[in-house]
Amino acid sequence: MSALLRRVALVSAAAAVGCNGGAGTAGAGSPPAPAPVTGVAPASVRGPAPLRYSPGVTRYLIVQRHHIDNTLPTGNQVQEIGLNTYITTVITGPADARGYAFSLTIDSILADSTTLLPPNIDLQAARGLRYDAHLSPSGQLINAQPSDPAVAKTLSQLLGGFRTFYPRLPAAGINPGSAWTDSSETTDTTGSGIVRDRSVTRYVTGDWESPSGVRQLGIQLAEDFTVSGSGQAQGTTFALSGTGIRAGRLLVSAVGRFLGGTTTDSAGMVITFDPQGMAIPRHQVSHTTITVLP
Repeated sequence: MSALLRRVALVSAAAAVGCNGGAGTAGAGSPPAPAPVTGVAPASVRGPAPLRYSPGVTRYLIVQRHHIDNTLPTGNQVQEIGLNTYITTVITGPADARGYAFSLTIDSILADSTTLLPPNIDLQAARGLRYDAHLSPSGQLINAQPSDPAVAKTLSQLLGGFRTFYPRLPAAGINPGSAWTDSSETTDTTGSGIVRDRSVTRYVTGDWESPSGVRQLGIQLAEDFTVSGSGQAQGTTFALSGTGIRAGRLLVSAVGRFLGGTTTDSAGMVITFDPQGMAIPRHQVSHTTITVLP
């Protein structure tokens, strides 16, 4: 879910438009760094076969908390967005040349009582929305098709298309002590505009661990990203640009099941409104926790 924080920038742009009181030209400050990647265990004896994703049915809870601070000419505007998203994924084998057949269904989305969303976003409409795709060996969702494109386009302001849900693995699979880098570029059209993401993510695995009796590998990640986009809010055209970082720890079981994890995004952006030329600096911090449900 690395691209979600960038989608939230479009969701909250409308609120920034509504609170503008004059022109501003300040730039975005440097975002504070999330916790550094630490505690990586040294490489251990490799197993008989590299670890890759495997077929199975899994239910997840995705908990997202976003803090957004807009610097307006009239003062700071703070927004808090909290979402609990319940999904079910189905990976079906055997794999073909494109990977495994894959589906992801949104069971429900619940917002915190303090979360204010644009009126065009109906979380109830998300119930039962399904994405069909192929899951590549590296964890990329290929050609994801939503069951209701109109609903999916509106919700993409919050959720994207789940294309970055799984951590990207190298084609050869992973073992304890593996290290690799993944570069990606995505363009998404949402209900408010277009967002382009470019990211470089560095991954390092630790040693085998068995909390609660489940054998698994921890994956530390550190990412640098840039974001750009454009859209409309309350009839006003805007553009956004910025940079940020992401860090966290994800888990994959010994049988190739993604077990979730935690990540923190931090970004500094500038939103520029036309034709006024007004520039609003923004700082966003997003915390995401993904857990497997029984």
